[in-house]
Amino acid sequence: MTSVHRSPYWMRFIRKTRPLIQRQLPAPCVNAGAHPSCTGIVQPGDKWEIAHLPGKDYVLTRDEYPTLHDVGPAHRACNRAAGGRLGAAVTNQRRAVENKHMGWGSYLPGLEPPAPARASERWLTW
Repeated sequence: MTSVHRSPYWMRFIRKTRPLIQRQLPAPCVNAGAHPSCTGIVQPGDKWEIAHLPGKDYVLTRDEYPTLHDVGPAHRACNRAAGGRLGAAVTNQRRAVENKHMGWGSYLPGLEPPAPARASERWLTW
């Protein structure tokens, strides 16, 4: 969860936006397929949350606030699964950059060649 989701602005935005979106249900799940139990449609009786539309999650990385056009309904499980994947990708990317700057290499596969087993093979990795 980012600082945007903890802010009073976001809480006020959710409180005002949820009734507007609830009137439009049933509606397609914004994060359809993110969770195995997703049916693809958010029904009025389902547990749902306000989610960022795909491609509109850039506002979270810039600490900007979304508008009504940047959000939609998503099943709670789908939204949290998609948010977890996005958060993990951002964290892994940040850690890879930090580790590379500290001289520890990278945890992401394919970014650096493996270290040679013997000193005589060192020229192969250049």
